[in-house]
Amino acid sequence: MILLFALLALSPVQAKKPKPPPDTGPFLSASFILKPDAKFDNGTGNFDGPTVARGVAVKFADDWSAGAIFDCDTLRWAAGWTGGPLKFTGVIFDGAHGPCPTLTVPPSFTSPEGPGWAKDGSFEDPREDSIKPLPRPGPLPAGWAKYRGLYVHGRRVIFKYTVGKTEILDSRDADGRSLWVGPSDVELKSRDLTVPPRATPHVVGVDLSALIKGGPGRYPDVVETKGVLGAEPGAYVVDRLTLPEKPRVPRVGGFDFFADGTRAALCTWDGDVWVVSGIDAKLESLKWRRFATGLHQPLGLRIVDDVIYAAGHDQITRLRDLDGDGEADAYENFHNDWELTTAFHVFAFDLQTDPAGNFYFAFNAPVRSGGGGFHKITKHHGTILKVSKDGATSEVYATGFRANNGIGVGPNGEVTSGDNEGSWVPKCPLHWVKPGSFNGVVDSAHGVSTAEPKPVCWMPKNVDNSGGGQVWVTSDRWGAFKGDLLHMSYGTSSLYKVLMEEVDGQRQGGVVKFPLKFTSSAMRARFHPTDGQLYVAGLRGWQSNAAREGGFDRVRYTGAPVLMPTGLKAGKAGVKITFTGEVDRAAAADPERYAVSAWNYKWTSNYGSGEFPVDGEPRKKGEAAATPWAVKSAAVSADGRTVTLELPDIRPVHQMRIQMKLPGASFEIFNTIHALGE
Repeated sequence: MILLFALLALSPVQAKKPKPPPDTGPFLSASFILKPDAKFDNGTGNFDGPTVARGVAVKFADDWSAGAIFDCDTLRWAAGWTGGPLKFTGVIFDGAHGPCPTLTVPPSFTSPEGPGWAKDGSFEDPREDSIKPLPRPGPLPAGWAKYRGLYVHGRRVIFKYTVGKTEILDSRDADGRSLWVGPSDVELKSRDLTVPPRATPHVVGVDLSALIKGGPGRYPDVVETKGVLGAEPGAYVVDRLTLPEKPRVPRVGGFDFFADGTRAALCTWDGDVWVVSGIDAKLESLKWRRFATGLHQPLGLRIVDDVIYAAGHDQITRLRDLDGDGEADAYENFHNDWELTTAFHVFAFDLQTDPAGNFYFAFNAPVRSGGGGFHKITKHHGTILKVSKDGATSEVYATGFRANNGIGVGPNGEVTSGDNEGSWVPKCPLHWVKPGSFNGVVDSAHGVSTAEPKPVCWMPKNVDNSGGGQVWVTSDRWGAFKGDLLHMSYGTSSLYKVLMEEVDGQRQGGVVKFPLKFTSSAMRARFHPTDGQLYVAGLRGWQSNAAREGGFDRVRYTGAPVLMPTGLKAGKAGVKITFTGEVDRAAAADPERYAVSAWNYKWTSNYGSGEFPVDGEPRKKGEAAATPWAVKSAAVSADGRTVTLELPDIRPVHQMRIQMKLPGASFEIFNTIHALGE
């Protein structure tokens, strides 16, 4: 009987089929663990075995049972394996907080940590050993060696880099390694090869120079979807640009439009870039095609001169279609000069440009599993990085961030950013980011003088529990808000109008919500170059109420009248709220139509903050910390567009809530007061 049960358990009918590996194309860019069953230390973020932080795994077998990993920092083949599939673990694969893709069998070969090629005959690692026990972070100095990118030709992946001034092409497949080493007047020495000076290329194995001009397409199929136009009443409706569902629903991390306006490119958290065409008023025939695969969690995308740039954890990748077949053949390393580790909770969020063409993105601090504190921090963690127009140089633009999922760069180069509640972040803020500024997180200050941050505003959890990016309204076809700033919430899938003023050089204000419902979260937004409407995209990871894995929506202005708060000023006698149109005078002049309350937060190393009474008096257990502020009077301006609320108790405060119930204008404003104006 026991034998019968055992046979039934192993029968083909009842056996659980193994989950197929994700379709990443012929390679996967990621951080990798080279030791099967490696143990993880949540204190340091270290594994008890070798790792590669900025790696590319090349697939030799369709089931990933054989392959090799190239280290883009040190330009070496770190390890190869055969006889067991790569274990796809980590936040984007199985949701695991801590690990990353891992070998399941001992490697068939390894190479020593450090440079893969010598300089002046030496392999001694020149990088600073600053984050022990983790491996030295970041790429080798460009004068020593520099990763330039990779090419795809069918199943073959070809790496391009320079050693000194010499160009090298490098590839591995199941048959071994191939090399093309350009002419050089000096001897070049790798860990397993010495190439003497020569006037012609040195070729080992396949001549790789013939395979870097494009190759056979891998994803020729076009997926067609039909958009859904919003029909709800009001000034703004949400149109859905329906995403493809195979091979997986795109978890959109960034997007931008091509110059013709009918096409857009979208990057996904899973590593793909899609191109969609057919963007018009009706959205009846949207055509989708995968343009690139295998990127390292790209969560920002910008199109410049109709060329796609995608910001991933490892680099900004410039994607080129060399043979015009609709797929990327060249994955160029536009810029990767930042230090990273294998920390799981670090992302390169967003990608924006300023009027001079410089690029900006947020590189987060390595949050520990569980959310409190940080793993080992490199000199770039928790910063906004500014990259030159040509990608040659970069600088730390600002410090003191935790996990700011999105930034904004305005038409005049203004930089804004949100952040995520946690250590040193009492609640989600909206920052007006100045060059060289510190923005709240002491662990990622990097030597910048620290002081309690003064963001434009704080937002309670029901408003924004995990911030997205910002976008400036550049269109005059989107209602009454041209020149204003919008803020998105990834956590609550919301879009907010920012109400902002400047008092004594300090930006302050608040947010008011647009009454809209999105397909997924609200994380990235851009205005369309021709139709002038706002497009919003997002994904569902953790800490979000997003309804779907990914979404791409259009917020379309219908032409109906807009009645929303658009300005807020805090003075010694109260607040002035300006609207986009004329309010109902009788109702707006009734102080009973308003309710105002306020409370404070505490800026500490603790995870987030509770609410504290503004008068400093302790509350009994269960008693709300929010302090009601009496509205003594309400006055309406001559043009009917500004309401002045007289508030005898008004004072600087971290969090203020203004509720109003007016005909056609029932809103809540959540704002912060750092200083009172006149």
